[in-house]
Amino acid sequence: MSQQKKVVVVFDLDETITTIDTFPFLLIRVLAKRPSRWLKALHLPFLYGLYLMGRYDNTKLKQKATETILGGLEASEVSEIASWIVDALVKSHLRPRAAWVLEAHRSAGHHTILATASFDFYVGDLAKRLGFETVLCTPLIWRNGRVGSQNGLENCYGSEKARRVRQWLDQSLENAHIIAYSDSSADVPLFELADVAVAVNGSKNLKRLGIAHGSQDWQDVDKAQEDFDEVLQQSM
Repeated sequence: MSQQKKVVVVFDLDETITTIDTFPFLLIRVLAKRPSRWLKALHLPFLYGLYLMGRYDNTKLKQKATETILGGLEASEVSEIASWIVDALVKSHLRPRAAWVLEAHRSAGHHTILATASFDFYVGDLAKRLGFETVLCTPLIWRNGRVGSQNGLENCYGSEKARRVRQWLDQSLENAHIIAYSDSSADVPLFELADVAVAVNGSKNLKRLGIAHGSQDWQDVDKAQEDFDEVLQQSM
């Protein structure tokens, strides 16, 4: 790797840095506080089943779930939910090695990006707590001070996430060496953009697609330095 190139490290969030998918975690929290919305949400498991079978689009599912469960909430209510979810994630739902790897890259002078389909209203604060320099995420759509229809949702997912990363690079750095960490086959477009791709607790789909080179188990804290050194070697 040319010494003139700036190293940019892109991290996925859900089940890469966290041990859980933060979106359903968020929805369940809202339903627990507002049980009257359970009835309106009864169709969502059916839509999720269609999504798992590849018969329903991820962005459409996210739109429907957000409108059904968060729709109409005021900004103050959403802010309260965001504070709770960030505290809960930091306290109990981060992968043991995520903070170590992030700090190792920062100490090496690398620029860190959190790129996630999760919503901006809680990802922004979480990214600050974790020390990220740049955040690319999904903006929640508001109408007259309340959570509104999510038609036109700019879901930072799959190829759209890779496009957003590419756009940021084009605007911010002309010459960069990219390292990407993710657990999901949805991030194959991001991995194709990266110079070094690391599958974190990679899904079966990632392994089937051959993205398992550099695969790491982020529950295994003992091998953190060894794996990090290997990533840096691939970057030279």
